[in-house]
Amino acid sequence: MNIGMMDRRITLQSRTVAQDVTGEADEIFTTITTVWAQVMPTREAEPFTDSDQHQAKVTQTFKIWYRLDVDYTTRIVYQSDNYNIESMKELGRREGLEIKAYKYGD
Repeated sequence: MNIGMMDRRITLQSRTVAQDVTGEADEIFTTITTVWAQVMPTREAEPFTDSDQHQAKVTQTFKIWYRLDVDYTTRIVYQSDNYNIESMKELGRREGLEIKAYKYGD
């Protein structure tokens, strides 16, 4: 990994499901940490249709130093956008993580 390419700040958040006062499940995200990352667009926006709404799926690749506390329930916040993790792979021998994540936008 090239440390000079890790020039963007991203926030890692963990998901917790708790019950609200009415007994319904409520999803809460808590910040784990903010780290330096290399951010690379993976794909152009892809059309996505959901219940008569046209949205674009935008995928980015994030490279960060290796962490044990990142899994598929972790959310990435980058430039005020929330990204869901699609895939992860270890780089080297626990040197780094390459994370593909997506968001839906207009």
